[in-house]
Amino acid sequence: MSRQILVTAGFLFPWTFSPDALTLLGNAIGAGGLLFLPALAAGALLSALAILLLHHRTPPEQAAPNPYQSLAAGLGPVPALTLILAGRLPVVLLLPTGMLVSAGFVWNEAFFHSFPNFAFSALLLLLVLSLHLAGERLVVAGQILFLLTTLACLLLLTGVGLLSGGLPAGTVTANLDGRLVAGGISTALLLFLGYGLAPPGRAAGSAEIVTALAAGALLYALWTLASLANVHPDRLAASSLPHLLTAREILDQPGRLLMAVAIISGTGALVNGLFFQTSTALRQLAAQLPRPTLVLPVRLEALLALFYSIAIAAALAAGLAGSDALAVYIHGSLLLWLLLTAALCFTAGGRLRRLGRRLHLLSPPLGTLFLLAILWSAATAAEAARLGSFCLLVLTTVALLSLFLSRLFAGRDKGGKGHDKSTNQHRQGE
Repeated sequence: MSRQILVTAGFLFPWTFSPDALTLLGNAIGAGGLLFLPALAAGALLSALAILLLHHRTPPEQAAPNPYQSLAAGLGPVPALTLILAGRLPVVLLLPTGMLVSAGFVWNEAFFHSFPNFAFSALLLLLVLSLHLAGERLVVAGQILFLLTTLACLLLLTGVGLLSGGLPAGTVTANLDGRLVAGGISTALLLFLGYGLAPPGRAAGSAEIVTALAAGALLYALWTLASLANVHPDRLAASSLPHLLTAREILDQPGRLLMAVAIISGTGALVNGLFFQTSTALRQLAAQLPRPTLVLPVRLEALLALFYSIAIAAALAAGLAGSDALAVYIHGSLLLWLLLTAALCFTAGGRLRRLGRRLHLLSPPLGTLFLLAILWSAATAAEAARLGSFCLLVLTTVALLSLFLSRLFAGRDKGGKGHDKSTNQHRQGE
């Protein structure tokens, strides 16, 4: 695997091998058994088609639009701003809040019992913040290190699990259940989120991104087989930490320690990657402003990383990580992220149609399938009412903020144009 593939995988799929993603994966494996494998393949295929839509090469004379430009061209500036803020901010603030605490508990239980949980969570957050304050080069290096550590632990556990385990009864002859397949596909679409932006460095083509996606899907499939070979599906479905349960069954205490390392490094990759993704999206938004309104003494990315860190630290101090509602909020954040991806698929079709690409025919059915997956996941959730209320509250709040910002900068733009017009007339008079 080349360095560029590692960078692509690390920054476009930072969520895919995070602890919460492994929990979601393990529960889905337990619920579906071997039926989860075709659902996983379908979700990976739909995600790959979305990548082809969103990262299709444009002619050399045309610059590829960023997500905001694509959404604004198809939906208008206010809906575009609403979808990007709703799809990015809850994810970057809520997912790290939960997983940093989990990493702290794992560190405490597996390595140093006397080390305070929240102190380790704060140190890991401070480490990621330091990378972003230092610059993009260290951000990239840190992400590759986090990703390689996580993958090494998972690959070792998967290999041993496949060689040493046997298949529990009942997983091969599972009855075909459409609800399980639909739920598995919806879960797979959530697990592969993150490919809407380009990674750092040179522009990655759709082939590189699909390769990273395929590698992740293959590891997921092998982990599915290793999990079912060592743990009964009912135990996986009921466990709050199915990946840790599987690791302990595969290698006992060494397996538990390996998974603890994967959880900590996966959390670091998630926080670092989401910081980068969200800062990139917000920088693209800032570039669309009519004129610079503020000269910053430091990089915008560093200020944004500091803002995320302060907000996450405040949430940790307030006890949000210990709240039962956080799992619902994280689920809602993922659905809003998938909603943003669906909107990008719809609007990408218009651009490809103008370029004369047949690929635009995929846009309506693919975006519709993503929307159906969102509805299915929300309707079948354990706390559907709270989940729907959270998503509605976020969308409403962000829509009002977007409307205010749009009118504010539109007014400044008009003022600037009037000034430019008078200046041009004056110059013509001279």
